[in-house]
Amino acid sequence: MSIRPMSLEDIPSILDLEINVWGKAITDPYDLTLYIMSGLAFVYTLDNQIVGYLLAIKGVPENRYQIAALGVGFDFRNRGIGKELYLMLFDLIPGSEIYSLVSESNDSSKHLHEKLGFKKEIVLSLLGDLAGLWIKK
Repeated sequence: MSIRPMSLEDIPSILDLEINVWGKAITDPYDLTLYIMSGLAFVYTLDNQIVGYLLAIKGVPENRYQIAALGVGFDFRNRGIGKELYLMLFDLIPGSEIYSLVSESNDSSKHLHEKLGFKKEIVLSLLGDLAGLWIKK
C-alpha cells in the first residue's frame, strides 16, 4: 500500500472509483486536473490499484482547507484507508482548520470524522439531503 499525489494518468481510475462508490462519476475531469495541479489530490494504492482518494481545496484565510471528496472503494472499506489519507493531509498542513461536509445518512463517515477530531458545527440541507459541516481545528 502507498499514498501518493494524484496524477493526470489517474483520472480514468478515479472516475471508475467514483462510479463504484457513488454509482456515478461526481467529479468533472477538468476539476480533477485543477485539484492535481493544486497539490492537494492524493490516491491510496494497493497492489498498483487505486482503491481510495482524497481531494482538498485551499481556502481563505491561509490556514483553512475544505475536503472536496474522500472516496474508498466498497471492497476496501473499514480498513483504515480514509483515516490514512486524512492523516497524510494533516501532516502536510499542520495546524490548519479543515472543513468537511458529511451526509447525515453516512454513519461510517461521521464516525471517521469523530475519530479524527472533527466536530460537527451545523447541519445544512443540500440538494434534498442533510449534511453536517464538520470542522477540525
